[in-house]
Amino acid sequence: IIFSQEFFWSYFCFVHFCWCRGMTSIEFLYLQGIRSFNPNPDSAQRLKQQIRFFAPLTVILGHNGAGKTTIIEALRNACSGDLPPGTRGGASFVHDPKMAGQTEVKAQVRFQFRTIHGKRMLVVRSYQVTQCRTNPQFSRVDALVQTTNEKGELIPHTYKCADIDKLIPELMGVPRAILESVIFCHQEECNWPLGEPAALKKRFDAIFAATRYTKALDEIRSFRKEQLLQIKEYESSLKVLAEHKAQAKKLQTELQGQESRLKDVQQRKADLQSAISTLSSSLERVDELCTRLSRLRESAREQERQVALSEEQLRRLEERMPHDYTESDEDLVKLKQSFDAKMTQLKLEFDRTEQLILRQQKEIQDTETLLVNTRTQRQVLEEQQRCQLLKSQDLQSLIAGVSGRLGLRQGAYQGTGGTVRFLADFKLKVEQQARQMQELRERNRAQRSLEEKKVSEARLRLDTHSEQLEQRQAKRAGLSQETASLRRKLSDLGRPREELSRVEGELSNLETT
Repeated sequence: IIFSQEFFWSYFCFVHFCWCRGMTSIEFLYLQGIRSFNPNPDSAQRLKQQIRFFAPLTVILGHNGAGKTTIIEALRNACSGDLPPGTRGGASFVHDPKMAGQTEVKAQVRFQFRTIHGKRMLVVRSYQVTQCRTNPQFSRVDALVQTTNEKGELIPHTYKCADIDKLIPELMGVPRAILESVIFCHQEECNWPLGEPAALKKRFDAIFAATRYTKALDEIRSFRKEQLLQIKEYESSLKVLAEHKAQAKKLQTELQGQESRLKDVQQRKADLQSAISTLSSSLERVDELCTRLSRLRESAREQERQVALSEEQLRRLEERMPHDYTESDEDLVKLKQSFDAKMTQLKLEFDRTEQLILRQQKEIQDTETLLVNTRTQRQVLEEQQRCQLLKSQDLQSLIAGVSGRLGLRQGAYQGTGGTVRFLADFKLKVEQQARQMQELRERNRAQRSLEEKKVSEARLRLDTHSEQLEQRQAKRAGLSQETASLRRKLSDLGRPREELSRVEGELSNLETT
């Protein structure tokens, strides 16, 4: 009995890999029409052509040509879809039609395993070889994957061969490079570690996924560079917004000062208007007093004329009065009494007129003084009104400049109520910019948190890849040590064979002698 060393080594590596990682497990392999396996088996031969695998190890023994290597090739073909080397494109991998006495031979590989999640999967690959005039023609007939549901029933799924070749290694949880180069390595390719450095490096990169690791690092670097550029853009925009905010605060402070000054000016304007109204009423009273004064003057002049006329009449009466009176004493007494009464009445009336004239003169003086004061106050109020008009013009120019810088409505703040409308629009503009700045801050905060999350995820993936690389390097070192020990054992086993052949030669020489 010849022990298949390459199968034992490959299957041991696969079992060790799956046992350590707790991944997939192979249950059975059924071959029909593959190399020496019968393409048309009966029920008894079907059982013989079905190989069941046991845990944790299954050892297969057989003589040369029994099909040990075919089992490894079939396992590799079922897992990765690759055909063995030197099979003329798969024609010699299927049973020879000439030996079967047929023009067409159909072959099938059934491979059942459990996935990393414990789900049972069945892979069926069908092939066909047709005998032509010169060379046999190989073709892939079908590829099928069956899964089991909760009731244990098989559910078929049909895929393309290329899709199945990618799907099976993923379901098994083993990279395809490890399946091809380590676990199910063909005996004709088992010396690949002694190959050229470039091809060796390429194969090791595929086994240890160094290309994915390098690509992940490049993606992390490019992503970090893009995020740094984006952060710089956000920082520059944030600086611009901060400047806009400072300018807006400055304008708001200036506007508040202008508002306070405007309120003061409006208060002073209201006070001045009330003073002007008071002075206007005073001027009206003064005008009335002047009118009354002119009337009193006219009446005083009239009284003076009447007094002069009365004196003139009295003088004329005295001149015409005879010195010798013919009247009696009683009549003269009565006449004197009447004259004295009239004189007394005229004197009283004259005194009242003089007092009235004095009062009117005093009122005239007071009115003239009030008129002078009113004219002075009017000049002061006119000067204040002119200053107020200049300040209002300055305020309008300031409003026009601020509205131009902020993009507000031009020419909409003239006339009555323009300042109030400008203040309302300015407040709305400031609130709008504050909302935009808050939204930008929220977006920057969300973007920064997302970027930090992506960077942390990339770092976690990098750490995971680093750990996997270290584990694979440790496994590689262990496999190298085991390979060296097995090679030493093989070399030790080769020496007794050489001595036995030498002894047999000497014995044959002695027998001939």
